[in-house]
Order: sequence, then C-alpha cells, then structure tokens
Amino acid sequence: MKRFCAFLILFSASSFARPIDVTVRDYGWLTSFPPLKDVLDFYLQGVEDDINEENPILDPERLNYGTANSSVLASKGLGTDYVNNPEKFQISLGTGVAWDAEKDKAFRDEISGGAIASSVTLGARLNKKMMGYLNFGTFPYVQNFPGDDIDIEGKIDSTNFGMHFRYDLIEQKGSEWLGWGGLKVHTGYEFNKNKVKFSTEIDEPIELDTGGQGILSGRLTGKPEYEIETTTHSIPLEISSSILFLKIFSLYGGLGTDFNFGSSEGKGDIKGDVSSIACSSGICVGETVLPQLEAKANFDARSEVRSVTFRSFAGLQLDLPFGLHAYGQYEQMHGTQVRAVAAGLKYTF
Repeated sequence: MKRFCAFLILFSASSFARPIDVTVRDYGWLTSFPPLKDVLDFYLQGVEDDINEENPILDPERLNYGTANSSVLASKGLGTDYVNNPEKFQISLGTGVAWDAEKDKAFRDEISGGAIASSVTLGARLNKKMMGYLNFGTFPYVQNFPGDDIDIEGKIDSTNFGMHFRYDLIEQKGSEWLGWGGLKVHTGYEFNKNKVKFSTEIDEPIELDTGGQGILSGRLTGKPEYEIETTTHSIPLEISSSILFLKIFSLYGGLGTDFNFGSSEGKGDIKGDVSSIACSSGICVGETVLPQLEAKANFDARSEVRSVTFRSFAGLQLDLPFGLHAYGQYEQMHGTQVRAVAAGLKYTF
C-alpha cells in the first residue's frame, strides 16, 4: 500500500515504538492450532514491516518543531504597519502563510511543518510619533492531498490576536515622487494557535495460505487520524524603513528579533472496525469464531518553539486612490528554512 499514511504516520524519536503495530486481537479458532498462530504472526510481521517501510514520515518531533516555528512567523507584519502614516485611524485585513522549507527531515520530499494566520487590524494614532494597533483573526481551511493509492484530507484552524506599537524614530523625508520613509521601531505581543488534522482510510487486503490447512483472507481496515495543536506566544522587536516613489509604490524592509514560548504537540490514533479473517478452504471451513486483527498507531510527539529568533523581511505596497493600499510581504527566519508570505489591504484616514 503506497503512501497510505502520508502526513499521518508519526512516531516518537525518543521511543522504540513503531509507527504502526499490526496485532491479533483474538486468534479465534486458531487458538487450538498453535502452529497456525505462529504462521499468522509471521505473516502479519511482514505486513507491518511493509507498512512502516513505506511510511514517509522521518521524524514527527521535527514536524512539530517546524510547525511551532512556522506558527510564530505566520502572523508577522499583520498587526503593524511599516509604511503608512494615517492622520487618525487605519483598518487592514491580511493573511499570512509560513512553512519550514527544509525537506527530508520530517517528510520525504515534503516541507517540515507549516501554519497560517489571518487578521483584521485596527490602528489608531496615539500621538505625533506613535501608532497603536489591535489585531484578531480566525481562519479555517480544508485541503485534499492526492496520493498514489489513497487521498488524504487535511483541515487547519487558526486563531491569532495581538497588540502592537510603532514609534517613528526618524520622520519621513522627501516627496511622494521620491522619498525616504524614515526609521520606525515596532514591538508588541502576538498569540497564535493552529490546529491541523489529517485523516485517511486504510483498506489493506489480507491473504494467507497456511499450507494446506486453509486459506485465510480478510481486510485490515481503519481510519488513521492525526492532529497537531500548536500554541505560541511572541514578543517582536523590529526596526524598519521604506522608500516611496512615483506616488503609488513603496518598498519597505527591516530586521526583527522575537522572544517566543509555546509548543506544538501531535497526537492521534487509528480508528476503525476490528477486521475478521475468514477461511475459504481446508479444515477451518465452517468455523464461526474467526481471528480478528487490529492496527494501532504510535503518534505522540511534542516540540518546543525556538525561544529567540532573528529574521529579515521585505515588502512592496501599492498606494491606491481613496486611502486604499495593497501589499505583499516576505519573511525569512535566520538560521532556519522557515519562511512566510503575507498579503492584504489597508485603508487609512
């Protein structure tokens, strides 16, 4: 069975437990035939080996670690502003997506974690040089991932809120045709919570010839479900600047340091019916107490977010009529391959 648990079959790096255990719940009529019990156990060991060898997950703790750091980065830039200088208020709506782009660490040929954030931000001018911001957002998202033999359904729910302050250390200079946006410092508090769920179906055929005693056949069925719940808190400290040109474009960028705490925890199981094995020929024909199989999963894993992170960011803003602004932004967490993009609209007045 190819990639039947992609994004799902997680194992603890600190444990010797395998991702999936295939066991006999009840030997049924085989209880009276110890040699046949041994044959079935040996056959199921091979089934279990194949399942775990095909497992694309390399390190679930690494997956949680990448998800936790992505959670920190996903909302960066949504709760503050690097360019605009409203007279009184500002309203903005933005969405951010962050991911750990390092491959072959958590998944084979896949990213090592991710998170999303979406916020409505209200900004108000507190005095000539200071702006204050409050932001809040929720975001549900469902995605189907096609596999070689089976599809995987993923669902993510995010919640974030924050409070930020911006101080204009050096005021804007020049004109709207070509000007320097000055130097700004930013700080605040951000809370992010992401819950990711993956699920799929298992339908594994079982076919065992006991060597003349009978042919055992059946199906091993179940529904693997895995959930990653990430909660992070972050205190950013940023410095930014911008260049304004042609009245409609603004390029901005800066550096940031974040003080973080929180964790990402993965848990799950295989839920499904106990699979019975029927006998189609031999001495077992007519037996009513059938062997029953089940699959168990070892999914638990936990990782802490990096406590101190450094990053750089850059963006482009398009200044439209009537106080509207559209922007796109890119962020890179230094020392990692955690990256983020954000986009949104702003209205200043």
